Amino acid sequence: PDSIGDLMHLRYLGFDTVDKPALPESIGHLTNLQFLNVKRCTLLTALPRALTRIQSLRRLGIEETPIRLVPRGIGGLHSHVELHGFNVGNAISSSTMQQGWILTELESLSRLKWLRIDSLEKAAIDNVDILATKQHLKRLELSCSLKSNGDNDPWDEIEVKKTEAIFEKLLPASCLEDLLIRGFFGRKFPIWMESSSLCNVTWLKLIDCRFCLKFPPLGQLPHLTFLKIVRANSVIAVGSEFLGHGATAFPNLSSCGLGRCLTGKTGHFT
Repeated sequence: PDSIGDLMHLRYLGFDTVDKPALPESIGHLTNLQFLNVKRCTLLTALPRALTRIQSLRRLGIEETPIRLVPRGIGGLHSHVELHGFNVGNAISSSTMQQGWILTELESLSRLKWLRIDSLEKAAIDNVDILATKQHLKRLELSCSLKSNGDNDPWDEIEVKKTEAIFEKLLPASCLEDLLIRGFFGRKFPIWMESSSLCNVTWLKLIDCRFCLKFPPLGQLPHLTFLKIVRANSVIAVGSEFLGHGATAFPNLSSCGLGRCLTGKTGHFT
């Protein structure tokens, strides 16, 4: 009810799995609210305009909720530490509501420790270089959308090249410890996955990267303890390039899961 906006001392508000089509604009009156979760709300397609008035907000969780309309100005919520479900759009709207945020809204969120970005294929290439300055970012999730007519259909070559370019510019700071890439439909992983930018990563998950032809040299990540790769359908062989050229490969790996990776008839590890 609208009267929820009268709970002036409320700090945590969760609507997880609640089947409601809208949230009341009165939540903008909750000046002490720090945590707002609307995960897995299948009927919710828009966030309230008043959301950007909650300057105390530290965590917003909207993963697995089909949000299409979002309020412009989330970059003004400087207290954000965890942002789970930054839905990307490709243009600035003249309205206070728009179809997804542009990536430059993340520039001013310097305190972020946990960030999930969805629908990255919609990003503009010229405004994606925004992660290298996030010196507190520990956990990062990068996701693309599945095609509405089936996730096994080939993507247009222009879309593939654009998405590869977008991911190439999402170079994270070296403080990153946990990385998940989901639904990436490029044919090659970004070059920064071979660099020292991932030197402190301990957990790495590659999910539904169905069109990449080979893996980066993950064996050279010195602190990697957990590796999970699921549905890398286009990889038919894994050889020494997976280990890299260092003296010791996977020096700290303790858990590894490779699910449905080698699908070709000649698929093999060497």
